[in-house]
Amino acid sequence: MSDLLANFGNIDIGSIGGLFQIKCGSEVIAQCKDLSIPWGEDWTFEMLTGDLIDAAQMLLKYGIQYLAADASDNTLRAINSLRCLLTSAGENLWHFIASAYWLVATLGYQADVEPYLDLAYQHVCTCQEDARSISEMLGGGDKAGQLLVGCSEFAGNKKIEVEAKKAHYVEKVKEASKQAVKDAAQEVRTKAATAELEAVAAASGEEGLEERVIAAFNQYKESAQAMSTGQKVSEKMRVALEVAKNNFEAVQKAKHGLLVKKQKTRMESHLQKADGIELVEAEVIKCMNGLDQAARKQEEFPEDKQANIDLEVAEARLDAVTGAGGEVLAAKGVGAELAPTLKELM
Repeated sequence: MSDLLANFGNIDIGSIGGLFQIKCGSEVIAQCKDLSIPWGEDWTFEMLTGDLIDAAQMLLKYGIQYLAADASDNTLRAINSLRCLLTSAGENLWHFIASAYWLVATLGYQADVEPYLDLAYQHVCTCQEDARSISEMLGGGDKAGQLLVGCSEFAGNKKIEVEAKKAHYVEKVKEASKQAVKDAAQEVRTKAATAELEAVAAASGEEGLEERVIAAFNQYKESAQAMSTGQKVSEKMRVALEVAKNNFEAVQKAKHGLLVKKQKTRMESHLQKADGIELVEAEVIKCMNGLDQAARKQEEFPEDKQANIDLEVAEARLDAVTGAGGEVLAAKGVGAELAPTLKELM
C-alpha cells in the first residue's frame, strides 16, 4: 500500500490538459451524438443514472484507478467501499427518473421530454468517456474499471449488463445509419434510372425497357464473372461489382415503377365506367394469356433473343397489373362493393 501511495504522489494532474482535452460540460463528442435512445426501457434509465454517477465521481476515480493498477481484488473492493459513501443513494435513482418519465408520458408529453433526455445523456456520455480515457491514461486497467463500477457484486454485474446493452444498441444504430445512407443512394440511382427509362419507353415501348434491363443485368453478370475467374480479386473489382449490382437493381425497380404507374392509370380509368370491373378482369386475362403464349414460345426457342424479351415483357406486364391493383386497393380507389372482386382478381 505504501508503494501505491508513493506512486500516487507522482501524478501530475496538471499535465492531463496537455495530453487530453476534457470536453465534459463544454461540448458533445461524436460517439455520443444521434444515439436515438429508446427511452421507456429500464436499461436506458439505468444507463443514464449509472453514467451520471460515474461522471460525477470522475476525480475520485482517477486517483483510485491509478492506485488500483497493481492492487489485488480485495484491496480494490476495500477502496471501493469508500466510494460507496457517495453512490449508495444513487444506485436506485433510475427508478425515480423512470417514474417521472412515465408520469409525463401518461399526460401526453412524452415527445416533448425525450429531446431533453437525449441532450442530458449526450453530455453525461461525454463526461463518462472523458473519465474512461483519462483513467486509462493514468494506468487503470479493465479489471479495475469493472470492479470499481458498483458498491456490490450485484451492482457491478448490473452495470456491466447495462453497458453491454448500450454497446449492442449503439452498434444497431450504426448499422441502421449505414443502411439508411445506402438506401438513400439507391433511391437517387432509381430516380435517375426512371428518368432515363421514361425516354426509352417513349421511343421503344416495353420492349425497349426490357432491353435496357437486360443490358444492366449483363453488365452485372460480367462483373461477377470477372471476379470469379480472376486469380486475385482487387478492391477495384469489388467496387465495380457493387456498382453494377446497384445499377441493375435501380433499373429493374424503375422499370417496375413505370409499368405499375401506367397500368394503375388504365385501371383507374376502367373503374370510372359502369362495367369497369369487367374491363379490369379482361385486362388481367389478356396479360395471363400473353404470358402463357410467351412462355410456350420461349420454351420452344430458348436461344431466340426476341422470344426471351417477349417473355420478360409479358411477365413484367402481369406483375405491373397486379401491382397496380394492390395500389388501387390500398388507396381505396374502388368502391366497397367492388373491392372484394378486385382483390380476388389480383
